[in-house]
Amino acid sequence: MTDSKSLIEFLTENRINWFPINLELKTNKKNVIKKKLKPYNENGEMPSYNDMCNIEVVEKRQKLVDNYEYIWVDTRFTNQIDVDGEIDPNIDTPYTLSVSKQKRHYFVKGFYGLMRKRIDTKWDKVELLCGQGSYARKDGLVYNFEKNIKDYCGTVDEVLVKDGKPATNSRPSLNDTICSSLNEIFITLGKWRSNCYSSSKSIILIPNDDKTCLVTQDKKHSCVKCFVVLSKTSCYVRCHKCGDRKIDVKKNNSSWKLIRNYFDMGTEDNVTYDVIQDYLDDHCIGHGLMKKDGYIMEPCKIGEIDSSVGIEFVKRARYGDFLDKLFREADSPYKKAYKKPTAKKNLIEYLSNIHTDILILKRDPNIICFNNGFLKLKQWTFHRFDKWEEGLVAKKYIPFEFEVDWLNMEWTDPELNCEVFDKIINDQPQISGCDDVRLAFYGLLGSLHYPVGGDPLKVAPYLVGTSGTGKSTIVNIIMNTFSSECIGAINYKEGTFGKSAFLDHEVIMDSDAPANMIVSFGKTDFQKAVSGETIAIPIKNQKQEEQHKVTQRMFFCSQYMQDVQDTGEVIRRIAYFGFEPVENTRSDLEEYCINNELHKILMKILLARRALIKRYRKTPFHEWNIPYFDSRRDDILMENNYIYRFISENKNFRIRKKRRYPFQDFVQLFYDYYKGQPKRPKKPKTTDVMFTKMGLAVVKDIECKDCGRPFSLHCKCCEGYSPNNKTMTYYIRGLDYEDFSDKPTICDIDDDNLDLV
Repeated sequence: MTDSKSLIEFLTENRINWFPINLELKTNKKNVIKKKLKPYNENGEMPSYNDMCNIEVVEKRQKLVDNYEYIWVDTRFTNQIDVDGEIDPNIDTPYTLSVSKQKRHYFVKGFYGLMRKRIDTKWDKVELLCGQGSYARKDGLVYNFEKNIKDYCGTVDEVLVKDGKPATNSRPSLNDTICSSLNEIFITLGKWRSNCYSSSKSIILIPNDDKTCLVTQDKKHSCVKCFVVLSKTSCYVRCHKCGDRKIDVKKNNSSWKLIRNYFDMGTEDNVTYDVIQDYLDDHCIGHGLMKKDGYIMEPCKIGEIDSSVGIEFVKRARYGDFLDKLFREADSPYKKAYKKPTAKKNLIEYLSNIHTDILILKRDPNIICFNNGFLKLKQWTFHRFDKWEEGLVAKKYIPFEFEVDWLNMEWTDPELNCEVFDKIINDQPQISGCDDVRLAFYGLLGSLHYPVGGDPLKVAPYLVGTSGTGKSTIVNIIMNTFSSECIGAINYKEGTFGKSAFLDHEVIMDSDAPANMIVSFGKTDFQKAVSGETIAIPIKNQKQEEQHKVTQRMFFCSQYMQDVQDTGEVIRRIAYFGFEPVENTRSDLEEYCINNELHKILMKILLARRALIKRYRKTPFHEWNIPYFDSRRDDILMENNYIYRFISENKNFRIRKKRRYPFQDFVQLFYDYYKGQPKRPKKPKTTDVMFTKMGLAVVKDIECKDCGRPFSLHCKCCEGYSPNNKTMTYYIRGLDYEDFSDKPTICDIDDDNLDLV
């Protein structure tokens, strides 16, 4: 080993940010060391890698170094090449040793414009750390400290390119003409270099030594922190400290044209369709744009997290509007080619059907982001953004701080009280009047964030009541806990073709479901969808149906209960919650909840779901024995099942285990009962499952037509025996009938006890 120097001393001399961390190392059963980052003992704060951007926080935490064994090292400007396998590149630069494996971490720099936190190098099991914290012991040593930190600016291919085909636009020195043009534009001095990465079609231009801020142009930094990002479609400068600034290339058009031609990015005189398609690709890839449901999606900033990380995306514009704006600002040859009659149509078709370069946005349904980190729903853990994996996109960003203590709370704890949201629910007596119903309401709303089959809950919440009761307010608030592109709706007008939303959405919601929703959807398919089974989804202009295993939850709201012939198989899959009119309502409740309570509402319903599962475990919904839902089930059957209604409303029928009633007589009474009604039901069948649902059974007596004895196949009962010489009489076992019309009705109400007004 060569002479060494203290790691902290080396970091300070080279202006590399660091601060102490509360790190716990544990060895698991496989003899692998696991690292666990814990809050600071002094204040309970959880460190985040983004804190490296705040020099005041960094300096404050450095004063706590005596209290901890480990430190976090910044890798944004001075990067590290992390050796994790047997291959060691032996780079002639200072290095330190890793915490767990004692392998080398080489200090390097020059990877400007690489929009990644970490990336594989050309060596096996060797990574470049370029935007995440590197763990180290505070008493660690740096070897080869006397050497200069190796600068790969302009030669990044020496580290990143595996196939031996370097990108020609990575250059350690640009020619004098190009350097002069750049110095004239940005009022700088000296030479320039360029980086080019296979993951981007942009060119990164970096001044060699000039430390002038390219964003503000009126101050200098302690080192080179700025660079220019140039593509065919855009140009902007980025400073790690001061942010981004867009460059108007039309102001120095001739200079920028010269620079682009130098990097083979110049505009052709005769632009074809293929060229403008490449132009579109370059722009979208260079800006990290994606697409979803006919919209171009762009990354946005989350707290201190730069938009380039791509944690959250928002809608930018529809395809057509986006293309118009893009080519309106393009150079004349591109604009002229775009104005050809079929160009726009072909580009929209390209965006809709081809996904090789401009990718479809796919959100991770297991992740919800907050200002200070992200929640993993299935694992029920919260993480800081330094644990963010490359390429993930959260299903929703909620712009509030997350409290880690919430993970271990109960849904009824006062810390999660939502003043307005809870009041909306408490004003509904059908829900707030029973603790079991209230738990079911909050818990089933929380279940919408988990796929069907991921837990025992296989029931769809359904809010029903007249307008002005707050149903839509609840639905809209819950919708705001999802990104809009995650929410699909059933298209009832298209009938069997209206189910395609199940193919590319996370949840199905409807704030105004029609009364015939289940009829349009198909009763059997609805049952399967709620239960998480496979359904056939016809697609227009395709001969073959798509077989789809349903994982999407469903949530409905309507003025009407579902009007569908039901024997109990539908009602057992819908949890109806009745909403009643409320006096003195306010029109701003929804907006207030979304702007002030959304984070607590989300945690409240998620914790309620956990409590609901803990209480009922694997018991199906229709066996929860909650009187409110049992009463609702009776109401639905009375409305939608003629046999149930007939037996229930006819006072002469009694359920008696040892009695039975002739089925033919039952049919006659059934016919007479509904004879005067405008919509007469079909004749009851012996096979109707409603009899079984009510604890009854349709049985039959078989007799020989000649002797009247019980008939048995292949058993001769008399001389006239024949297999077809028989008669059958059907009975409803368990049902008795007695005419009570002549018996007086006993009333136990005493008129003397009535309060007369």
